[in-house]
Amino acid sequence: MSESTSPVRERASRRRAVVLVSGGLDSATCLAIAKAEGYACHALSFAYGQRHEAELVAAARVAGTLGAIEHRVMSIDLGVFGGSAGAAPEQPAGWNAGGSVSPPGWAPPAAP
Repeated sequence: MSESTSPVRERASRRRAVVLVSGGLDSATCLAIAKAEGYACHALSFAYGQRHEAELVAAARVAGTLGAIEHRVMSIDLGVFGGSAGAAPEQPAGWNAGGSVSPPGWAPPAAP
């Protein structure tokens, strides 16, 4: 085996990618495409105070299932940007049991 085709050199020259993984379908598809195109993928997720830990659990599962070399989770404080609706500790005005937000006094149109 020549020096130019040694396994060590081949691994060192393999293209690497950092793929943002949220646990959803879009980021899973991006990771799958990068893997299919030959990238050595490192998955990155963000812990921003999500209401549910399920997002990060799903992200870890996606990274493992699709063969990411590693999965790292970075904690970030979205408070410096004004916060996040996905991390808001209080229910917004107009919150209803169905989980949607409606302006005060708004009602859905009557069914025909």
